[in-house]
Formats: sequence, C-alpha cells, structure tokens
Amino acid sequence: MEIIWSYVLIAIITLVLITIRMLNNKIVNDFLKEHETAEKYVIFKKDFFFTVAKICVVCTILINGLTLYGHQRMNIQSIVLTVLIIGMCLISCMSFVAVDENKAFNIAGYLVEEDAIKDIQIKEHKNRLSCKVLFKEEINGYQGMEFCIFGQKREAFINKVEQ
Repeated sequence: MEIIWSYVLIAIITLVLITIRMLNNKIVNDFLKEHETAEKYVIFKKDFFFTVAKICVVCTILINGLTLYGHQRMNIQSIVLTVLIIGMCLISCMSFVAVDENKAFNIAGYLVEEDAIKDIQIKEHKNRLSCKVLFKEEINGYQGMEFCIFGQKREAFINKVEQ
C-alpha cells in the first residue's frame, strides 16, 4: 500500500470522528437543557484510539531509534503518521460528561441512569481525577467507561457523584 492511502484513510477516519463528536456534543447539550441542575465536565476518555496512539508513539520511537543506530535515514513518514494519529486521538478522546443531581449521567453522548451503574471508582491524582464507571449491562458495546478529569472542577465532580 502506498503512503498516500494511509493519509487518505486517516483523513476519512478524522472526518467520521468529527461528525461523531458533533453529534455527541449535541446530545450532551440537549441533556443539559432537559436537566437544568446538571453540570458539564470536560473529560479525556481512555479508549481504543488512546491505546493505538500510545502504541504508535512507542513503535515510532523504536523504529527511528533503530534506523539511527544503523546509520540510516530517519523515517519521516512514520513521525508524520504518528502525529496525525495523536491528533485523531485528541479528537476522539476529548469529550464531556454531564451529571444531574439525580445521578443521571450523560457520558460522551450515552445516557446512563443511576440504576444502570454497577460501580463508580474515583482515584485522585496530583493534577487529575481518574474515574471508572462500570455498567450492570452492556451499553452500546461498553461494559464501562474510564476517563480523566482535569482542571478546577474535579472537586465539584466528586461532590456531585457522591451525593
């Protein structure tokens, strides 16, 4: 396969991700209109694209390190593709979670009621909050979701969830 097809494939996947992201944002905003007491938090989901981006970075470093060690030219195409995949990861992983006072969640466009949640695990770190929400039943192929919250609203999120 020629390298141009890799760029075309990444462009198509990016357009699909942007469309999905716009739909998810509309669903979250509709949720916020229906539930006036709900609060919106910016999250970073740990999902498939996050894993792919990590693997790409490691492989690119390994490939280019070995080529430099063998006194060969660096593979610029692998660096460009890795940067594009990291961009796709940012588009895919950055999302929103909205929490109502009745513990109705809207996580990245998925509406999850309190009775559908099996467990919520929250771990506080120095500059972020890791949250793992496990579902009682599978929701659109997800057994649960894991995400991080950065910024000043971490304490507000903990208080909202623990009510």
